[in-house]
Amino acid sequence: MLPPELIHTVESNPHLFKIVTLIKVNAFRDLLKHHPNKRLVSSACRGLQEGFWPWATYPLSDYPLTNDEAQELFHDPVHQDILREKVQGEVRAGRYSESFGPLLLPGMYNMPVWIVHRNEKPRLICDQSAGNFSPNSMIPKHERTLFLDTIQSYGRAIRRAKHAQPDRAVILVKSDVARGYRNMPVHPYFQALQIVKCDDHRYVDRCAEIGGAGSGRIFVTFMALVLWIALYVKHILDLFSYVDDIFSYDYEGNLIYYEPYHKLMPTKQVRLLMLWDELGIPHEEKKQLWGRKLVVIGFEIDTDAMTITMPKDSKDKFVQHIHTFLGSTKIGKRRSLREFQQMAGYCNWALNVAPLLRPGLASLYAKMRGKTNFHALVRLNESVIRDLTWFARHFQSSSGIFILDAIAWNLEEADMVMYSDASLTGLGFWSPTATAAFHHKFQESIPQSLIYFYEALSVCCALRWASTLVRTPHRLVIYTDNQNTVDMFNSFKAEPLYNPLLQFA
Repeated sequence: MLPPELIHTVESNPHLFKIVTLIKVNAFRDLLKHHPNKRLVSSACRGLQEGFWPWATYPLSDYPLTNDEAQELFHDPVHQDILREKVQGEVRAGRYSESFGPLLLPGMYNMPVWIVHRNEKPRLICDQSAGNFSPNSMIPKHERTLFLDTIQSYGRAIRRAKHAQPDRAVILVKSDVARGYRNMPVHPYFQALQIVKCDDHRYVDRCAEIGGAGSGRIFVTFMALVLWIALYVKHILDLFSYVDDIFSYDYEGNLIYYEPYHKLMPTKQVRLLMLWDELGIPHEEKKQLWGRKLVVIGFEIDTDAMTITMPKDSKDKFVQHIHTFLGSTKIGKRRSLREFQQMAGYCNWALNVAPLLRPGLASLYAKMRGKTNFHALVRLNESVIRDLTWFARHFQSSSGIFILDAIAWNLEEADMVMYSDASLTGLGFWSPTATAAFHHKFQESIPQSLIYFYEALSVCCALRWASTLVRTPHRLVIYTDNQNTVDMFNSFKAEPLYNPLLQFA
């Protein structure tokens, strides 16, 4: 039950609390009429009409009715002017209410705002995690999970396109939704928890905020439904999504005229933009890109060279960030849970060009497991320091280049085939390709509980031997009769006991 004071504030000020979105809900609902998950479609449409509730549990017993965390953070006159300009722009767009004066009304929460420069463009960020009673702290961690497409998946699609028509040049296409999260309205009762202060004026923010813990899931769910329409209704294939970026491929010269921009554009991209126009999804011409070489979520993809590259300055900055996070690497040093989560996110992004380094994150995630307080300090233990140092060292020495042809090939294309196995008395491996076999007998039988470890170790031994050959195989197949071992090496995830084997491999 929401506080009666909050309900009264919202109900008695309808001019402040409104639902604002450009999305054409009726068209959206109609195109989803054959979607198999009716409850999801109904929930999304209701959210667009009544405002989304971002999974917040409110009120909580020890939280204040009204909370003012607004701070005077802008000592630079330039930043102050940027803030005023941004706020007035949001007011004109209807995403902010008009000012309602200098004081909060009962039930309102006001968090601090920041100006962050991204690609040399200032962005207004509301820190919804500030203080001990923040709106983000009301949202359970498991409700914030996002599932985003990866560059690896995109790379496989590009490779399929190249092989399907080897005589045609493949181009990359990327389309961007203008204002992303801000197209999603939040419920009026939650709008009261999103007050913004500028000078001596307060404003109600009516839309999902970039700093909101539930904003990403709301927007990504909406975009997933849009992509379902694109695939199953409009038959636009191989579209990938990373928050507000949609990327795919087409063939060079396959262009059609797009009337709103008065120019020829890739056919697949035009068809996607026409769907967005039908749904009222905003976009800007300068953000709709294509070419043989394109930057996608920070990586340069080249369809001629078939490579994904992290720019050197980004690579150096990432490695330095790890060292800064670890500090002096003194065991017992503490970082906030929020810093742990940011470190994990940064590392996951880097895995796009170094997927084999995933085992270096196991202890980081183990340390965060079960923790929910953003501001709580978490101890850097020996395993976290060791694994992140290993991650940074190997990433620094890598080329920062991922070869797309390395991620998808048939068994018939293997340079070498090997078989590995282990028992309670020994382990070994055999390569019919090289007509060579090796085995080791244990001095004493191992306990049954460790057989999984030795099955994985036999795979590592086979890998190690193959890597020492004069003609090192680039495409190696190793067969094992242990499903747990297959799962571990396919996912690059394992329990702490087995993680050193993945790092060795």
